[in-house]
Amino acid sequence: MKKTKIILIIILTLCTLTSCVNQNEKTSYEITDLRNRTTLVPDEVNRVVCIGASALRLYSYVGDLTKLVGVEEFEKGQTAPVRPYSYAYQDFFMQLPSIGAGGPNASYDAEAIMKVTPDVIFSLYDDVDGMNNLAKRTGIPVVCLSYGGSDPFSEQVYQSLSLIGKIVHNENRANQVINYIKEIKSDLNNRTKAIKDEDKPTVYLGNNTYNRGKGTFGDTLVNYACFREINAKSVLADMSFPTNNPTLDYETLLRLNPDLVFIDIANVPTLQNEYEQHKAIFSKLQAFQNQQVYLQMPFNQYYTNLEIALADAYYIGKVVFPDAFVDIDVTIKFNEICSTMLNKEFDYYQKVTEYFGRGFGQLTLS
Repeated sequence: MKKTKIILIIILTLCTLTSCVNQNEKTSYEITDLRNRTTLVPDEVNRVVCIGASALRLYSYVGDLTKLVGVEEFEKGQTAPVRPYSYAYQDFFMQLPSIGAGGPNASYDAEAIMKVTPDVIFSLYDDVDGMNNLAKRTGIPVVCLSYGGSDPFSEQVYQSLSLIGKIVHNENRANQVINYIKEIKSDLNNRTKAIKDEDKPTVYLGNNTYNRGKGTFGDTLVNYACFREINAKSVLADMSFPTNNPTLDYETLLRLNPDLVFIDIANVPTLQNEYEQHKAIFSKLQAFQNQQVYLQMPFNQYYTNLEIALADAYYIGKVVFPDAFVDIDVTIKFNEICSTMLNKEFDYYQKVTEYFGRGFGQLTLS
């Protein structure tokens, strides 16, 4: 009898342990993130933090904001319309605990993160070893996201949005945002794909904000998404550079001599100073001679603000190919894109133009 009881106790104990193991296996699953890291994430995620430039932005597009339990201090103290997600949700972000300083060139704060006990950390740091160490130190799964550069139509953007949606069980919203971006990409292409190259003016992007709002006229992008997606004829199309964001000298710019020039609004003061110092050179460029210099909204602020980049593409399309975009009101389109991406109605265009003191339009330098 004693042996029988002992055997029964052992069997019951083993069954209990097996049941616990099975339950534990059901509470988490393995994912591969955008840095090819495999990690286990909880099946139920109710507490989330985002670290690194743009992680909170991507989460704001598709995630459930009520699951956020903390934000980096930079997201609370540096709100600006040029980062629409930050401006739209500034009141909510201000109420959340700080999980570290954040901002350009900042590092993560493991102690502050642990205090808010998140279920998952979404990260846009590209330091894989650092993220592995953060996960090990905190015991919290770290999921790395990626932009794949600064291209708003990047596959890595789609994959990051999809991964966020899966982990927080908001797949429908993630798919809506991804499909919306793809629809814009298709619309831009369909409007211009039949236009022959010989009928297109040449275009150039100057004073590129890749350089933190201080780019000179020679700072540009070779593969510029806003030009590419509308099938514009870039003066750099047949040139080869070691980087996608080269700085061109005046000799090269005079040789290329674009028909139309686009400048980022954030860099207008820089261009004005440069123009004053080199009037003789700028006066030889036909875009300046013919007053064909136009302003686009800045979208590289704490990395890429996708919605502004998409709106810029429509504005540039309307300038370069007015007949193909005759039905587009750029102010309405700007607000539509921002409101759709952030799932919150707002007059974003007005706020951005108030912030910079000007909006889409021609720039006249004298």
